Amino acid sequence: MVARRRQRAGIVPLRRALALASWAGALLAAIAACQVVVPLEGFRVAATASVDAGAPRPVSQACSAEMPPPLDTVLPGGGDISVDLVFGSLVADARNDAGATTCPVPGFNLDKRTTCIDSQGQQIAISACPAGEGCVFGPSCSNKMRRHNPCDFPGGVDNALGRAFGPEFLGSIPGVDRRQIEPNSVLKNGVGNVILRVAGYNGREDDDDVSVSFFVASGIAGTTAPVEPLRSDGGFIPSNLREYWDGKSLRTWYVDPNSVESATFMVPKYSVDGYVRGGLLIVAAAPREAGTPSTVLVPLLAPIAVEHVQLTGELRLIGDEWHIQRGNLAGRVLVSNLVEQLSKQSMMIDGTFEPLCKNEAIQALVRNTACELADLADTPGGDCTHLSVGMTFTAVPATVGPVRPGLQAGEMNPCPNLEYACLGVR
Repeated sequence: MVARRRQRAGIVPLRRALALASWAGALLAAIAACQVVVPLEGFRVAATASVDAGAPRPVSQACSAEMPPPLDTVLPGGGDISVDLVFGSLVADARNDAGATTCPVPGFNLDKRTTCIDSQGQQIAISACPAGEGCVFGPSCSNKMRRHNPCDFPGGVDNALGRAFGPEFLGSIPGVDRRQIEPNSVLKNGVGNVILRVAGYNGREDDDDVSVSFFVASGIAGTTAPVEPLRSDGGFIPSNLREYWDGKSLRTWYVDPNSVESATFMVPKYSVDGYVRGGLLIVAAAPREAGTPSTVLVPLLAPIAVEHVQLTGELRLIGDEWHIQRGNLAGRVLVSNLVEQLSKQSMMIDGTFEPLCKNEAIQALVRNTACELADLADTPGGDCTHLSVGMTFTAVPATVGPVRPGLQAGEMNPCPNLEYACLGVR
């Protein structure tokens, strides 16, 4: 007899973009045939693993372009391990130099199309895409602002946000230090993060029934990493870009009250079911109600709501502490939401610290870039309303601290009359 999955609180839809000066969330990485093999030295594997001591751990599906499917049947879990982690690193650029703990190409094949990739995984011109090679002519939605049709990344991976944060788009804004737009800057400044609580885990290579909760971390607690006061005009990233956290050390993190149902009992608002296969944590935050997207905040430059989040990552026991390596987190973000939140953020531009929307040329660049790169629609073949998102991450042990509101930006709406949606798209 198949046991029924025990009920847990579903993910609560985000009703408004949380105006946090700190951030939460994460996204993941993927590639068609990931060749990175991490040695076992320094790691302990679960009791059911068949890996000999000192031998390489199997690659599994950690860097696959396809999200593993949900389980057809779910056996009772019964595990009592609960682990609190925060993102130690978070990379959006799809051309990052992946090491042994991250994936080379962040993202998944979200639209189930492989555009402009031949059978050897090589990118080719869309006009030369040969029949029978798994290519699909044209994008999966209609984009009136697209000047060209970019190829998918290897394996059909969709990651428009990774392109946007690349050197030829937002990274090329005149007078802007690129470190200001990298998610790792937010993490290392200690002003925000996301706490992932993996609960109900049996500690073995396979577990059919675990839960993953997401808390918005509103900064490092106490004096472990003093954060500079906010500037009066709303900037939240320290102007000197100093790093207060190394992305590894155990720290206590404040929890933003917007991410808990009960501050007294620390009950999370955002909680989803997952499972573990071959040591790989697999979470697909599917909508719990028709028409209701599952939403998690991600730390880029602003609190961006990422819908339909999918997450994988290798659970590794290093010493006595659990970590996640080669993490992969993907989803989609509404273009108008992304543009609005980015436009409100203050940055140092040519010596002046001001919201992006106050600079007409840069505001136009941000909006046009996001609109041009939009690659997903609510319905196949419809207008492109969303950007695909892919990020690779690591997660390290953390201590959950008391509830404290996130640092708030000075001007919540510095440019109230701007239009954030793309031309002809709402």
